[in-house]
Parts: sequence; structure tokens; C-alpha cells
Amino acid sequence: MVFLFDPSNKDRIVDGVFGECRPVYAAAQDDLNLHRQPDLRKKFRLQYRKGWRIPTDKREGVTRVIEIGRLRVLKDDEQLDCPQSPAVGPPALVVGEMVEYLFYLGEGMGRVQFRGAECSSQVVEDLGVYETLQWPEVQVWFRVFFADGSSPGWLLLDGQQIVVSDVLC
Repeated sequence: MVFLFDPSNKDRIVDGVFGECRPVYAAAQDDLNLHRQPDLRKKFRLQYRKGWRIPTDKREGVTRVIEIGRLRVLKDDEQLDCPQSPAVGPPALVVGEMVEYLFYLGEGMGRVQFRGAECSSQVVEDLGVYETLQWPEVQVWFRVFFADGSSPGWLLLDGQQIVVSDVLC
């Protein structure tokens, strides 16, 4: 899925949640703060039990980019994957060039944008491709489900309400 980010667009949302493995989440407390939509308005509490599994599906998740990060190119990225070439300039990264860092994908890769092209690139600093100037601010939301398949709402993965009880790869 190609999704070009427009800085003037305040609702930068990408369907799906990214990562190499699928965590199995459980409640960290006896209730959850859910939202009617994947944003911070219209919050309500749902009675739950600490340790109960939270049924979710990564395909039913949403990654919301609140603020785009910035990277400086240190060297060429041999794993750069761009469905479309940049609109202007050379087709590859140029050392010293600034790149917009949109969000992390998993396994050291992230979504970046440069000169109008959106690409997957090696964003982890240890790989030496980029210097991180500003981290992106991203919200990850999951739709929570009941056993009958209905959904009471959306859960923000903010690290406070849930724990990872298992990992499926």
C-alpha cells in the first residue's frame, strides 16, 4: 500500500499495524479506556479483568502519524524499496540529504519519504544509514473484539493499559 504523506493533512492514517511478530496482549488492569474512534476524543471505560487476553487483529489496527520525524542520510541504503521513483533529483538517497521518517515497520525497517517518494528503508541507527534528528510521533490503535465478533471500540497502545502475554511469529 502506497500512502504519500501530505504535511498539510492533519489526519495521516495508515491502515494496519506493523511489526515482525504479532504480540498477544492482555489487560494490565481491571478496566480499559476505549475510544469510539481511533482518536483521543469520546473515551469510555470498559470493565475488564487484569490478565484477560485482549482479542485484536493487526489488520484491524490503525497507525496514526501525529508528527513526522526527520533523518539525515549517512550512507546509501542497499535495501531501499520505493514503489515509485522520486519526483525530482536522483533515484537514490544522497549523503547529507534530509528524509522524512513516517513510522517504524519492524525488523529494522521504517517508512520514509524523500523528494515525493515513499519508501521502506533501514531506519535503525545501528545500521548506520541515517542519523535520527527527530523521532516521529505515532499512535498505534487496535480495534478490540468480543467473542461474538462485535467491537466495543478502539484501544490506544500507549504502554499503560496492556502487557504482552505472548508473541506469535
